[in-house]
Amino acid sequence: MLPKEMANDAVGETTQLSELSSVIRLPGIGVRTKMGDAVDRSNSPNPSVGDTEGGFHEEGGSYGLSRGNEIAIDAKPGRANMEMTLDSKAQINTTVPADPSSVPSAYKITGTYHVHPSGVRDGRGFQQVPSPGDYSAARNKDIKGPGPHYVLGTRTNTVYIYNEKGPISTLPLNSFRALEK
Repeated sequence: MLPKEMANDAVGETTQLSELSSVIRLPGIGVRTKMGDAVDRSNSPNPSVGDTEGGFHEEGGSYGLSRGNEIAIDAKPGRANMEMTLDSKAQINTTVPADPSSVPSAYKITGTYHVHPSGVRDGRGFQQVPSPGDYSAARNKDIKGPGPHYVLGTRTNTVYIYNEKGPISTLPLNSFRALEK
């Protein structure tokens, strides 16, 4: 909540970024669209990774800069976890591209994103918040970029924004995806 002297109550009023104590600059529309595409792919069957129903495998990728342009690179999808045994999970390596030839030579990773699937089996579902492994991976800035990083929780309809230290913010996935347009 902004202090009263900074509140924007009238049409056309703005607050300067320099007046805010913290700001999260979301990736551009092209990157957010690719993140939304990853959600759609995770929710769809993918027999090549063993997901015959959809919602049981992770999709994701990395985003960054190439020659001054912000781009996203799709990662190779993770193997499905259809059994959902106790303490099991789905996984993906967000920096292994689905198509290595799609990565420009001048590409510098800023951050990563991946879907935590929506699937439920025998009353068990995938954890939707970033895992300890997600935070640990974010510490490897040489490979994963400085961040922020994103987990797209499809079952809870939540985008979790985080860095190596922990959570930064959340927002509704449907609102995040609406920003694509």
